[in-house]
Amino acid sequence: MFIPWSAAAQTINALAALFDARLTAARSDDSLIVRIPTESIHFNSVHYLNERAPVADLPFEAGAVYRLVFQINPTADWDFEPKDSGKGLFALAGTTGRFGRAAGPIPDTSELLLTNTFVEDEYADSIDFVVGLTKKSNPRVPWNMVSDPFADPDLEDKTGEIGSLVNTVPAGTAIDCLDDNKTWELTGNCEKERYYFYELWFMSDLDWEHGDTVDVYLHLEGKPVPLNIDELHLRFRLVDDDAIPPAISDFSPEIVPSGLGFTISCKISDPSGVYDDGTGSSGQGVYLLWDDDGSLADGAHEIRMSPVGGGYYASDAQIGPRSPGDRIVYAVYACDDDADAGRINDRGCGASDVRTVQILGSVYLFDEPNSLYPAAAYAGEEGVSIHLELNNPMLFDFVLYQTSNVSFSDGTHSVTGNLRNVTTVPAGASNFPVSFDAVDVPSDFIAPDTIGLTLEMTGMYGLMPFDQAWTASVSNRLVMKKPRVLFTARPAFSGDVHPGDAVVELLRIDVMNDSPKTVSIDSMVLSNATAGGGGAPLNDADFGPLRLYARAGAFARNDEPLRDSLAAVATVGDGIEGADALSGLETAAGGFDSLLAWARFEGGEARLRFPGGRSIPAGTTGYWYIAADVDSFLASDGDSLDIAIVSSDSVFVAGGATAEFSNTPVNSEGKCAIDGFMSFQLAIDETIPDTLYLGDPGQPVLSFIVPVNGHVPDVLSAVSVDNFGD
Repeated sequence: MFIPWSAAAQTINALAALFDARLTAARSDDSLIVRIPTESIHFNSVHYLNERAPVADLPFEAGAVYRLVFQINPTADWDFEPKDSGKGLFALAGTTGRFGRAAGPIPDTSELLLTNTFVEDEYADSIDFVVGLTKKSNPRVPWNMVSDPFADPDLEDKTGEIGSLVNTVPAGTAIDCLDDNKTWELTGNCEKERYYFYELWFMSDLDWEHGDTVDVYLHLEGKPVPLNIDELHLRFRLVDDDAIPPAISDFSPEIVPSGLGFTISCKISDPSGVYDDGTGSSGQGVYLLWDDDGSLADGAHEIRMSPVGGGYYASDAQIGPRSPGDRIVYAVYACDDDADAGRINDRGCGASDVRTVQILGSVYLFDEPNSLYPAAAYAGEEGVSIHLELNNPMLFDFVLYQTSNVSFSDGTHSVTGNLRNVTTVPAGASNFPVSFDAVDVPSDFIAPDTIGLTLEMTGMYGLMPFDQAWTASVSNRLVMKKPRVLFTARPAFSGDVHPGDAVVELLRIDVMNDSPKTVSIDSMVLSNATAGGGGAPLNDADFGPLRLYARAGAFARNDEPLRDSLAAVATVGDGIEGADALSGLETAAGGFDSLLAWARFEGGEARLRFPGGRSIPAGTTGYWYIAADVDSFLASDGDSLDIAIVSSDSVFVAGGATAEFSNTPVNSEGKCAIDGFMSFQLAIDETIPDTLYLGDPGQPVLSFIVPVNGHVPDVLSAVSVDNFGD
């Protein structure tokens, strides 16, 4: 039976992907943003991948480059015709934006700027638009989109940067299939055993609005009847990388005694930083508006604000004194410092919620500034007991119940400690101490940070129930610290060393446990930073064993050469690997430096392992130094010995703390240059005559060869000989 052919019986497999090009031409460096799985599309239709929904949000910060790839594969061979103008094109739908050139953007026009520097295979038009196809395969396999399409053995040798930028319909600028004498028709038919790909490199200019949707589509025509991919669409959104204004929090004060002037403070933070041009509301400054009529909408007073440290800002002028019962309303205004390409209107500006300050003239307590103890705590610290001092300016005593509490939060975790005992704060008392139950700080509490404390006091004032809540004064904010082990390099003695020298000190480090608990260091990786003409692995050959010692006390002087101050240095060599390994060094002062670990360089690295871990108690500092033996035979004259810890990832810590470096890498100032050679490295010529006769002229009596053991020329300045004859 004859079955007539129809366009509806044939379909196209289509997929797409977006990549962050990472500012390099190497596709293998790209970061995949989204890949749209294969969808089946019909001829002579408009098809939107991902069911018309935007596939991704692309930040349009200055300099960000993206790569868009379409791939198609027919279910049967298709006679496509992308070889004449308009029969193949890549276009933008709608009128919100257009294609442009990165080398010449049009001001005040939203453009996808086409690059011309990432692909070197240029024809007449140099835009980075690459077309190509895979080799035939069954099952058919698409291009992986991360290989070099000009060198990938799975692709046909027909890849080219083909496509020209033209101003035509449809709306916006299109990329035509023509480029000089090249077209997108890479094969006579679009063959079912292959995938055909169309790749576009672009960046976004800064004239788009946050949240704008970009609609890109591919158009290909074919025959024998109109057999076209009318429009294959992919939609994505362009977003500002920081469209959210600064976060404003930790407001203080909330209550103020009548008769006292006060300043307002708060914390202002933003990933892009906080911008302040000092102009207040007339520009992009940090300021507040306040009023005493309950509203800011009908006129308000403006006060500029300035940073006071720790991310906090305070008003430059006081408000008040005010009368009892007054209620001050205010809001704080600030802008972030996200100004891509210097565009000030890219900054996100916003305001806090309207806040209030209550002026009290009757019954109140307030905290004494600078009375918080402890002033700091660690994330993960257990048993933190808050102590504060309160002032009672009233005529009667306050009796505070144990339901009174102090609390603090990082936005995710809240920590609350109740008043330890029922407490009476006498009338007129100043600096009256109160204590709260010990609390445990969650280990993932945000740190480092400075946290405001909230006080809620309940009880009795005379015969009246009393309930007061307020934010503690600015000076009573709690510093939240991140548990860490801090490595700090100290200068080490530098000078010339010789092949065969032992215990040459190369690195001094202070290891401070800045955390509330004992930590254990399990291992540490050293890197060979030696400057030598031989490079690795010859630089590794300069070294014998490396040993890490714990100093008996702090380093006395930065320039003290420890190896010269040792009272006794054992002769060590390869035997360190055995049971008789050196256990420590006695110093001239009578101390004893303990050997903690040893290792050898291999491939430029040496791992020092601490069996069972090396414990460092909370709040203490270990003083460590690393010494090495200079190899007797392989040390290269002229090499400058040096070692370093290149990254905090090279230190493995257990106990809830992380390794941090005062400076990266951890590397002591000073290097030790290898100079000279050992006598046993001389080669003695044994061919001289054993009998000399009187009158014989110019007879050799000693012949030797000076070793060439380095890459720096030596100068022979003198030779001293002794006569051992009878």
